[in-house]
Amino acid sequence: MTSRALVVRYARALFDVALQESDPVRVGTQLTAFADMVAGHPELSRVLANPAVPTKMKHGIVSGLLDLQPLESPLRKLMLMLADRDRLSLLPDGPLDRRRRPLD
Repeated sequence: MTSRALVVRYARALFDVALQESDPVRVGTQLTAFADMVAGHPELSRVLANPAVPTKMKHGIVSGLLDLQPLESPLRKLMLMLADRDRLSLLPDGPLDRRRRPLD
């Protein structure tokens, strides 16, 4: 599956869950804020996208970020799942990309 297909799949799943459990607009706003936080720290972005960094470490980093910037439950679960599956590299090209914001 291509990166674009994965991004679309995760974005649709997030939107569907946000509709059921939360407010999709709030989730979209929080997604943008999380993206801004990560983008504001280039070294953090590189670490999260680096396949050589163990997923357990990425999970810990994301968990720590979520303590600083709490997110709605569906978005929190997605960020941790992406860390666990070593898919955080999708973020710059996916839902966090300003050119393609699927929740706006």
